[in-house]
Amino acid sequence: CIAFTGAGISTAAGIGDYRGKSGKWTSNDLHEFVNSMLVERKSEESRATQDTGETEEEDGVDYENLRPTYTHEALKKLLDMGLLKYVISQNGDGLHKLSGISNESLSELHGNVFEEKCEKCETRYERPMYTCDDISGQYFEDLEDYGRSDVKLPKYAKRCKKCRSSHRTGRKCEKCKGFLMDTIINFGDDLDWDILEKAEENAEKTDLIISLGTTMAVTPANYLITWNEKAGLVICNRQTTDFDDLCKKKNRAGVRTGARVHIDCDVLMKFVMSLLLDEDELLDWEGNRDQRMKEYDSQRLRTDSTKSINHSTESSDNLSFAGTSAKSNKRLDTVRREARSSSSRETNTKLGSMDEDQNLRRSKRLRTKLK
Repeated sequence: CIAFTGAGISTAAGIGDYRGKSGKWTSNDLHEFVNSMLVERKSEESRATQDTGETEEEDGVDYENLRPTYTHEALKKLLDMGLLKYVISQNGDGLHKLSGISNESLSELHGNVFEEKCEKCETRYERPMYTCDDISGQYFEDLEDYGRSDVKLPKYAKRCKKCRSSHRTGRKCEKCKGFLMDTIINFGDDLDWDILEKAEENAEKTDLIISLGTTMAVTPANYLITWNEKAGLVICNRQTTDFDDLCKKKNRAGVRTGARVHIDCDVLMKFVMSLLLDEDELLDWEGNRDQRMKEYDSQRLRTDSTKSINHSTESSDNLSFAGTSAKSNKRLDTVRREARSSSSRETNTKLGSMDEDQNLRRSKRLRTKLK
């Protein structure tokens, strides 16, 4: 059994989803969205002509203050119990890892705002703070929208040929001194092959996929849902999805292998945990959340330490914030705005892509499966 997660599992943590009942991509909020875009446009135009300093978007997210929800913690508990084998996530908020899920049990397909990697040696670093450089991102966004920007471009910034923004964070690798980049996948960027391959391997051998808080409309991530045609599918999402009919699939014995649940993820997971744990175990686990919160707190906003994913525990001299803003993730907001406009033209939203080598390797895997 594996989990496939989306923004809906993080709404209780303070991140708005974009396709939910009251989400920003739904027709229910079209009028509000248009008004907010007009306000945002006026604000940006004003900023382009006046020296007002850095501003924060109204819907900016304070990522350092987000904490795992009941669903995040339940998935970690199920992994510990051996009932869940792997988590594939489309979220970049870092909450799965903060809950304690290891790299061996997790594929974050669209990156993590608390991780950066070296351009040269590809060493990855987990950080206690938001790593993206919003100043460079804002500069290139202004350049695309208005042909100019009053934002001063940092010297270390380098425009990505694929997403047209900058991934450099301003810090350098402890091992080779190469520039560090954020790991967020923007539109046009290639998915990380190693992370994608691990997701494919686990999707291929699972007997059940539990999809939580996602309409599974983002490609190419959503193809993993049907990677193993024999696997059952459980979908928990308030909105309908293109995969709902797969939940009705039956095995050779005529037994239905999936389910479709139209409730909040936390409600479902509380019910699941009540079935899997006896009363005392459940009370003990839920009662220890305060202690877990302290552990989460200790891993955020600590600017005096860093941890390399390659198990390096050396302290870093490069932990300055390099122009990042705790309450802002303008690059992700830009991605979402682009997705909102493209979703009106096509059914699926494409976040990230697979380069030629990735497609060749994927084709080989598909041919192997067909044999």
